[in-house]
Amino acid sequence: VLVPNGVDWNQFNYQSRTKQSVPTIGMLYGIVEWKGAETAFEALRLVQKRLPNLRVVCFGSHPISPDHRPPANFDYHYRPSQKQIPELYRQTDCWLMPSTSEGFGMPGLEAAACGCPVVSTRCGGPEDYVKDGYNGYLVDVGDAEGMAERLIQLLSFDDARWAEISAASSQYVQRFDWDVSAAILEQAFYYSISEMSHQS
Repeated sequence: VLVPNGVDWNQFNYQSRTKQSVPTIGMLYGIVEWKGAETAFEALRLVQKRLPNLRVVCFGSHPISPDHRPPANFDYHYRPSQKQIPELYRQTDCWLMPSTSEGFGMPGLEAAACGCPVVSTRCGGPEDYVKDGYNGYLVDVGDAEGMAERLIQLLSFDDARWAEISAASSQYVQRFDWDVSAAILEQAFYYSISEMSHQS
């Protein structure tokens, strides 16, 4: 039985909004190589060549490694509170998932629940909640230029088109709900118990 991850919809929820007055991209920062920070930073610098005022909102559980060179206008939140995280998602026009591999990728799902279109690599987990061209875009792992192109495309949408893809992002992930997941797990337990009692 597949029991999917879920979202706490009381915490991470869609609120209708327009694009930011300053174009803003969000991402989770990780120091391990498979989180793809180096590729993401390269992509963001490419975007800033076209959009010099681009702001980057980022959070993570580690200080920025001296081996990594963040882009300009980089707003880093070190270990933000759970209350603060949804507000960080809502400050962005899209969320970037640059990993080389992900079992699931909860920040991307939470961002989508908050109405953020997601640009992700084809790295596993995010492909469950990003439908290419519908609520975001999928690019190849390590493709900084492809990331930059898709980010610029999202940031270039007019308000009406961006609002449409923002709403679609939240709508597409509605099936990821902890209550639904708990019910699936409970039914699996009942079924197993029933099968065992029939065999005894």
